[in-house]
Amino acid sequence: MRRLYVSRVFCVVLACLLAACSRAGATPVVHMGDTNFTQDSITIQKGQTIQLVDDSAQFHTISNGSWVDGDQNAKIDAGAPVANELQINGNTQAELGPFNKVGTFHYFCSVHSGMNLTVMVTP
Repeated sequence: MRRLYVSRVFCVVLACLLAACSRAGATPVVHMGDTNFTQDSITIQKGQTIQLVDDSAQFHTISNGSWVDGDQNAKIDAGAPVANELQINGNTQAELGPFNKVGTFHYFCSVHSGMNLTVMVTP
């Protein structure tokens, strides 16, 4: 009986550790449609990189800044990883980061008006 109890406890602890490791090591993902980010913001932890996944056949060009009132406002937020016209062809992906500073950072697709992404980095 005691062996069975120890085995069950071991299995539960192992499962918890494996789940924690898989979450900690997972790269956050932001998907893109034809003309938008499918989520317009993401919160990540300091030091993480994000994966930008283009789920459409559309071509995207990602840069620092945002669309404001229909105009491109190219601006690199202090401490932000630079995305200088990062090309993402249809149905491909690219990494952005690492984000080594806590703060809020803005990115946009210069091809599609209004396509903005806000990355919030926590400690």
